[in-house]
Amino acid sequence: MLRRLLVAAALVLTTAGCQEASDSASTADPATGGFWSTAPQTDAQRLEMLRRARNIDPCALLPNQKLREVGAVVSVDNTQPSSCKAIIGSAEPGKGTTLVWHVVAPPTSTPWEDKDAAIERVGDVTVSLLDDRKSMTDEQLREQGHRTCYAEARFPATAEFWLDVQGPISGEPCTVARSLVRAALTEWRIEPPHGTSPVTARSILTGHDPCAVAPALGISVPAGEQQLHKCEFGFRGSNVVINYEYQDGNPAGPGEPAFTVGPRPVHQVAAAAGATRVYSAPVGPPLRPAVTGQALPTRTPVVSAVGKPDAVEEVMRRLLPMLP
Repeated sequence: MLRRLLVAAALVLTTAGCQEASDSASTADPATGGFWSTAPQTDAQRLEMLRRARNIDPCALLPNQKLREVGAVVSVDNTQPSSCKAIIGSAEPGKGTTLVWHVVAPPTSTPWEDKDAAIERVGDVTVSLLDDRKSMTDEQLREQGHRTCYAEARFPATAEFWLDVQGPISGEPCTVARSLVRAALTEWRIEPPHGTSPVTARSILTGHDPCAVAPALGISVPAGEQQLHKCEFGFRGSNVVINYEYQDGNPAGPGEPAFTVGPRPVHQVAAAAGATRVYSAPVGPPLRPAVTGQALPTRTPVVSAVGKPDAVEEVMRRLLPMLP
């Protein structure tokens, strides 16, 4: 789905066993009513929705007990602040099932639903299911080596749960997606806090609002344009985009920093078109390394900003001291 370009999902693996402690016995149908069943009418309500969604433990939405209904759990990993990935059955391409899911709160202006998707209702939640078989020939699927179902579930409060199910050609990924989405919606309404699943990492970025720097810059960002881990606004004649993310490897890259903010070095990691620059700063120690199994890249919490150099530098100088 085109909308999925809004979310960058790092697809890396880690050990599966550590999620066991957070398994939930929830089997009831997703409830209706309560906070997530009410559309925000004011900026304050929209910001409260973002705050609550930002504080949901993403990996706790699909605990191991539910994942085992799909097959043997090979691994579960917290790939981004509000994203997780699981490998079920086998890590060998074309044999196992890969699940990637996200807690999402896109701008209210973002178009929703795909014209080729099947639209269903689960309580008061609207679920969109897109089977890639609808857009690919059998020959294309054989060449690809797998089938995928893209599921998006939207609460009346406008927050969304996204799930990608990739499995063998012989399987039915949308059947798997329907069951898992139903379970995740039940868990969502409980609002499991970070730490419910031991898989989920806690970092400096956990729960932090990327638009919190706006008042210090003398600007405001409309509530309807704010997202969970991304903030976009105009500043000093530049469009600036802030991203909170986890990056594999060395996020600083080679060379000396462009500048420092207190103890934190800020590197220019890319030169985009024209006068646009990308600056990045690690903001905490590396997250939990692999405990067993194959060695994995080190993942580090990072703040990045894109825009014209003078605007981005001022944003980073104001933002980084706000982080602990």
